[in-house]
Amino acid sequence: MNTKSILPRTTDTSDADAILSAVCDVWHVTAKEMLGRTRRQPIAFARQVAMALTYEMTAMSLEDVGDYYGERDHGTVIWARSVVGKAGKDKGVNQLIKQVIKAI
Repeated sequence: MNTKSILPRTTDTSDADAILSAVCDVWHVTAKEMLGRTRRQPIAFARQVAMALTYEMTAMSLEDVGDYYGERDHGTVIWARSVVGKAGKDKGVNQLIKQVIKAI
């Protein structure tokens, strides 16, 4: 069972704001770039990391996370989690993700 499906939905974005800020600091991008429509690297990957962490670390639903990151579809959040999971096997990427988590 997906425990997120039984938790109350939240409209509090303070945790998501903290995650966004930490990812921006580590990847040296702006919040405007992260919430924008660009697909350029490393902005797109940083956004995927932020979406994956936001879903994992908050009570926000897939839809809520997608809305927060520039009105993206819930499928985009699912894809982001997949991409980050695979990329996290790389030591360098894993260190950056740990840096973000530590900064939160």
